[in-house]
Amino acid sequence: LKLQIVSGQPNLVEELRIRLFWIRHGQSCANVLDRCAVGPKASSRLLPDLQRALRAIPNGRFHNASLNAAFGLQKATSEEPDCTIEIAGGALKAGEHGEEGAIVRVHDLYLDPALTNCARQQSVLAGRELLQWLNESGTRLDFVGSSFLMRAFETAYAMFFSPCTGGGGTLNCSGVLEADARVVPVPYMTERAPEGHTSIQADNTPRDVDDQTDMIEAAYGRKLPMNGHYATSWPRYAQQYEKFKAFLAAELVPKLTVIRTLAPAFAQAVSDSDAFQAALEASMPEAMHYEDVGK
Repeated sequence: LKLQIVSGQPNLVEELRIRLFWIRHGQSCANVLDRCAVGPKASSRLLPDLQRALRAIPNGRFHNASLNAAFGLQKATSEEPDCTIEIAGGALKAGEHGEEGAIVRVHDLYLDPALTNCARQQSVLAGRELLQWLNESGTRLDFVGSSFLMRAFETAYAMFFSPCTGGGGTLNCSGVLEADARVVPVPYMTERAPEGHTSIQADNTPRDVDDQTDMIEAAYGRKLPMNGHYATSWPRYAQQYEKFKAFLAAELVPKLTVIRTLAPAFAQAVSDSDAFQAALEASMPEAMHYEDVGK
């Protein structure tokens, strides 16, 4: 990624190159449902739990909605490996799939799922390999970020911090990360299902920050090394790559220690964060089709 720094001097533009490593999150508890093995016979047992999950989705749209008992819990097919249910209410179209359809996958109702225990271990093992490569290649990380979703920052912790702490076989990560490094969830990167795929995306909706904190402490027995500044001060449910690039260039990168040291002119060019956020939200649409990115 190349960022241009325009100074106050005529015709002087400096260029800053940034290397980004993009990593897919580990398997979440919702992903496991893509191999749904139950069917209509489980409807009476499972529909009440699924209806509670539906009504708990943030924004209140489905607070009074219910599940169609006659439709029940439909088993997976060769085209759709997850089980499906039908929603009554919420202004959705009965009998249809897609962005306006009432028929949705069970995992669409799973609010901000965590990693499975297996995925946590897989991520640690993958992280060990990557950290060793980074160390051997002399590559240092100046920032570890994630989206606001549980599975994303759990993966970041498992890969870049867990291998460096506790127990035998612990890696020496001092050549890759600063001792006070943290996972920093950042805005505009929350996952979204493909356009036209589903009317509900609870699995891609971040929980409240306090709820996430409680879940983390319950699962790990402690707080994880995270910096939640952006999680509480920037748009929490947004996904928009053009906004992310602007956020990266004008808000995030200039505040990195290495930038303040090596490119102080770039660091000094940053204006007030609140003003920048307001200008960014006003200048770009809330959502953007993938084909329009870069235009």
